[in-house]
Amino acid sequence: MTDISEGGASLRVGKSQVPDHVYLVLGSFDYVIGSVVVDRQGGTLHVCFVKELTPYFVNRLSRMRSPFGHSGEPDKQI
Repeated sequence: MTDISEGGASLRVGKSQVPDHVYLVLGSFDYVIGSVVVDRQGGTLHVCFVKELTPYFVNRLSRMRSPFGHSGEPDKQI
């Protein structure tokens, strides 16, 4: 995931073939986000979420090392 907002995200997928409707599964949270691909640019997908996320949730995700990993730990502030 290279970018996220309440309404959608940009995902780097390389050469993977991805259908137009996808579910993003966030690591150990077991949180599933229904998404629709709205644009494909090279190895990047731009998706729109079926249901808008809350600003609080997006802020939490943006502070994590990898929301798709298993740690779920926020980045440490230096």
